[in-house]
This record gives sequence, C-alpha cells and structure tokens, in this order.
Amino acid sequence: MIRMFAQRVKNDKAKGFLALLGAAILFGSTGAFVKTLSESFTEPGQLIVRSTIAVFMVVALSRLMRARFAITRDQIKYLVAVGVLYALSTSCFIYAVTSVKASTALFMLYVGVIVITQILGSLFFREGFGRKNIVALGLLAVALLMYMQPISPQTVSIGLLIAFAGGAFEALSYAVRKGKETLTKESVTAAQSLGGLAIGAVFMVANAQDIMRTHLTPLAAILMFILGAIYVGIGYLITYGMRHYSLGMGSVVLSSDLLFALIINTIFLRQAPTVFEMVGSMLIFACIVYTTDFSADIANDEDDEDPEDGSVEDENEPLVRTPELD
Repeated sequence: MIRMFAQRVKNDKAKGFLALLGAAILFGSTGAFVKTLSESFTEPGQLIVRSTIAVFMVVALSRLMRARFAITRDQIKYLVAVGVLYALSTSCFIYAVTSVKASTALFMLYVGVIVITQILGSLFFREGFGRKNIVALGLLAVALLMYMQPISPQTVSIGLLIAFAGGAFEALSYAVRKGKETLTKESVTAAQSLGGLAIGAVFMVANAQDIMRTHLTPLAAILMFILGAIYVGIGYLITYGMRHYSLGMGSVVLSSDLLFALIINTIFLRQAPTVFEMVGSMLIFACIVYTTDFSADIANDEDDEDPEDGSVEDENEPLVRTPELD
C-alpha cells in the first residue's frame, strides 16, 4: 500500500491534488486565527496587516531561495488580473455576509467557484464533463445545502447573487493561474496579497475604521505573522495545484476546507458542529474520495518505460499541456 501511494505521488496530477488538499487544510485553519485576532484587529485591519506580511514574506523567501522573481511586460496584465480578481472576490463576499447569513454567503461563493471552474475547464482547458463530474457536483450541492441549514426567508436576497459573483471572480483567478504557466508562484502570491491590501484599505476608509481595536499584544502579533505565512502557503499551493490538476475538480478539492475548518474549530475553538454540518462534512469527504482516482496515472507511468532501451520519460513533464490564456 505504501509503495502504491509512493507511485501515485510521483505523477504530476497526484502532486497537484495533494497541493490543493494542503491549501484546503491551511484555508480551513484561517477561521480560528481570524476569530482569535478579531479581539485585537478590525476586519479591514486584519486583511491589510496579513496581506502586508505576505508581500514582505514572499519577497524575503524569493531572495533567500534565489527564486526567479522577474516580471516581463506581458505578465504584468495577468498579475494585475489576479490582484483585481482577488480584491473583487473578497469585497463581494464581505458585502454578501452583511446581507445574508455567513453560511449562506459561503454556500453561494462555492457554488460560483465550482460552476464557473467547470465551464472554464471545459471551454479553455479541454476538460471533460462526464458522469463522475455530475455525481460529484450532486454530492457537493447536497453537502453545501447542509451547511446552509436552517433555511429561512432571510436566505433569499441580492446577497446571494453578490456571493455567487465573488465565487465567479475567484474561479477566474484560478483559470489565470492555470493558463499562464510562465507566472511564478512568487509573483502570483504577491499580486494576490497586494489585491487584498488594496481592498482592505478601501473598506477601512469607507467604514471609517482603524486597523486595531485595542493595543497589540505579543500573542496577537505572533498569530498575525503565522496567518500571513499561511496565506503565502495557500497562494503557492493553489498556483501549483491548479497547474497540475483539472480546474473543475480542483475546485471540488478546495471545497474540503469546510471539512477541515469544522475539525479545527471543534478542537481549538470548542465549537460543537451541528448534525447538518457533520452530514455535510461526510458528503464532502465522500465527494473527494469518489473524484480522486490515480489508477490510470499509475498505469501511464509504467507505460512510459520504453521496452527497447529501458528509458523513462521525465516524471516532471506535464501529462497534458494546457493552452495559455491570451
């Protein structure tokens, strides 16, 4: 079993899946940090500070690891698109939360992400849409509905459309990461962080808020630094994962952050999950298990060996090259 798992991780598709799963775990942990830091920072203040930390951290890591951080003139428009799309997605979600329940806004955000990534994957990346996609989307729809419970008249409002739009913007940013492979993980993560910094400043000025609620404590400073590092990790992992995994099914994997958030919040915030949340989590887990099958990839890896000379193709060579977004 261990040997089989090791074989699976050798192919790029499996690495992409694990990267997206890692991003989901990290994203699932952010709720506990945000909840704890809300005692010291305002909401826009958290966004501004963590984004600033992330930008400096990306630059520092790039210099430390001597990573390529050069940006060509052609890449600027795509990096601007990533930053703008992230800012739009964040602002839409913030507005939606003020109009409907947070769980409802999160539900529609994921609906937007998953629906639009399925469409973009089929149109631009030649990703098929078969029975497995339909079953997976059905399971995920029921799971997300569980997270919405109980449904009330408040559920229906313009906030639903705004949250869906936020998911659509996020899906577009994933497509840019996947389609423009010349963009480095460092530059994409920095662009996303700058977008967060900009939208945080806009909301802070618009609502006449400060960055801090109270004085900064050593614990709050440490937690904020960790949160900034987590968002750097999320940016790196999503960029890598989307380039090596299908766009449509990749968004399904990322939705598992709801499951990990439930576990982490139960352990660290002592927030007992509801029955609906537990059922939804099990459905998400079932959806991930159902859509993750690397058996064909293992066979392909074995077929890569040339029977005549015993040579093996470079395992880092992508299985399918996706077209770049013009």
